[in-house]
Amino acid sequence: MTVGYEGAPADPGGPVDPVVRTEPVDEVDRPAWFTLMAPGWWPSDGSVTQASGLCFDLGGRIVLVQLDDGFWTLPGGQVEPDETPLDTLLREVAEEACARVVRARYLACQHVWDPQAPEGPTSHYQARFWARVEVRLWRPRHETVARTLVTPAQFTSSLSWIRTRIAARLLDLATSAEDQDRATPHGEPGIT
Repeated sequence: MTVGYEGAPADPGGPVDPVVRTEPVDEVDRPAWFTLMAPGWWPSDGSVTQASGLCFDLGGRIVLVQLDDGFWTLPGGQVEPDETPLDTLLREVAEEACARVVRARYLACQHVWDPQAPEGPTSHYQARFWARVEVRLWRPRHETVARTLVTPAQFTSSLSWIRTRIAARLLDLATSAEDQDRATPHGEPGIT
């Protein structure tokens, strides 16, 4: 069971990552919480509404994008109808980061409890992936206005997220996936 905050759900619907606790979402002006689920666990079909990735270039740097409101974050976005979260990752990384995913691996889901959400579900999940990307010429589309590449040591301090414990845990999981990928000989690019 997760250690949460008053008002946060006691059970977000699956096994919780024991390393980090539920955190309030400070970026919105209403009560809402994030809970990182156990690595590898996948929620029920249709409950994942967003996908994003910790995208590593060949030099081991992580791609961040800046939205038109000045917020630095991971490339990713909303799952469209008839799209899987992996499809969303591939599309959003191309659109927002001007990069091509050549390999990806699912890390974990982040549960969002937003009981006063003005639109959309009050309880849903955001899929988080590790990805190897080929960074392309910067031609921003949609809501992104800038892209930067940061080292893993710069990652949490470069994000605009107010609380970064979950981001740090995701970085640990992604760094492990990155190390495994670098130690594995690859033929064709692939998604796992």
